[in-house]
Amino acid sequence: MTMNAGIREMLWLMVLGAVLGAGAWFATEPDFGAALGNATETASVDEHRDRLARAAADDEGATGEGIPVVTNVDFETLMSVYLGADNVHFIDARDAGTYEAGHLPGAVHLDAERLDADETHGQAVIDAIPRKDAVVVYCSGGNCDLSMRLGRNLIARGFRNVLVYEGGWSEWVAEGAPVEEGAAQEGK
Repeated sequence: MTMNAGIREMLWLMVLGAVLGAGAWFATEPDFGAALGNATETASVDEHRDRLARAAADDEGATGEGIPVVTNVDFETLMSVYLGADNVHFIDARDAGTYEAGHLPGAVHLDAERLDADETHGQAVIDAIPRKDAVVVYCSGGNCDLSMRLGRNLIARGFRNVLVYEGGWSEWVAEGAPVEEGAAQEGK
């Protein structure tokens, strides 16, 4: 065995050990994605109804155990479980002009990009929503990431039941669902 072959073998073993060690950590750490702020979950309609019922009862475990994560919600579940339900708040994460041109009925406006730049932006809206209530966040849909960014921001501020409507405004309109127009009202 030459010196170069020995060094290569030692390096190969070190890389293999690092990969196996990282794999073991990921396999045994249940909330590693949530701890990194990248976790999302998808729940069934029954799980959504159960979450909403527990949140309404002020159950501390309304979103399950561990670190809260953003939950995705689809159009059908949004319509059947959340729209019109008590203790549910809708937040439009798009800019003010887009919100004014049209938004989900009863949605408040909270510009995700402005909030990223200024943590005091929209504080009246944030303070008006009880932390235990369900919060449905949406943006334009498709490749728009504003709702996910805002959802993670709200979890960091203590909200436990944050949902992202991934279909967003584009799907809402395509489905022929009701819309409202008009300027944002702080704390609405």
